[in-house]
Amino acid sequence: MYKPLLTTDFLDRARRHYADEEAVLAVDGTRYTYAELGERADRFSAALQARGIEKGDRVAVLDPNTHYHLEAAYGAMQVGAIHAPLNYRLTPSDFSYMLSDAGVDAIYADAEYAANVEAIRDEVPTETFLTNDVDAVEGDWESFDAALDDADPDAYERPEMDEDEVITINYTSGTTGDPKGVCRTHRAETLHAYLISIHQEITDEDVYLWTLPMFHVNGWGYPYVVTGVGGTHVCQRTFDVAGAFDRIHAHDVTYLCGAPTVLDRMVDFYESHDVAATGDKPVRIATAASPPPAATIRTVQDELGLN
Repeated sequence: MYKPLLTTDFLDRARRHYADEEAVLAVDGTRYTYAELGERADRFSAALQARGIEKGDRVAVLDPNTHYHLEAAYGAMQVGAIHAPLNYRLTPSDFSYMLSDAGVDAIYADAEYAANVEAIRDEVPTETFLTNDVDAVEGDWESFDAALDDADPDAYERPEMDEDEVITINYTSGTTGDPKGVCRTHRAETLHAYLISIHQEITDEDVYLWTLPMFHVNGWGYPYVVTGVGGTHVCQRTFDVAGAFDRIHAHDVTYLCGAPTVLDRMVDFYESHDVAATGDKPVRIATAASPPPAATIRTVQDELGLN
């Protein structure tokens, strides 16, 4: 029997096997089970279809590491829409180019960054604008939470999808020209997630701390990996070294990612503060981007005790 490899399978699996387990610890401390995360994604799927979003349409997400990003991504993919995560550090002109180039039909933007989209909204094809805090944003924006409250989670229809269809568009930095929209398929994302989960030995006992931007190469695949194995996402809007250590201690984080600069900041904080490097459980950390100095790796392993 042929069964396509689909990105939607990861949340489906988590809901099937880990419905009552903790899926997400939000930035504000709210906890969501996988059943609740799934329902919120379903509500966003229904809300998108009610606003005319169909399979193949593009839904941009401009958001730091929050539960909204996970809900918007899965909600979009469940209706066959293409998830287009955006780098929140960019400028209005950057967003104008990317939103137009991708032909984005809807966007969810965190209130802290929505002004950069509002500044160019007349230049882009987008018609649906949602945010987490309408009172903090000028212009005509809809409330994400209100849209979910008004939506029937059983109302959306999931279209038939094929593993070779594009499901995400990620923009390059554009250092040698205009940014390029890299189109990735269900199959590519799924196989990448499988490889990460095997190589990094991610399991349902893992508590993952979000320090890596969710927008960056689709968060290195961890929105799929952690969800698919039934682990817990601990959200941190952006990397803050003191906040990272606080979360590691408070929530017994077992796994996180970071570029070498993140490792350096963790080492500096550890050496200058009277703080334990882990909670009650061992911590693993994956590093990538620029090559990490051997001395940094030795310090992280030998002094902080991280694997």
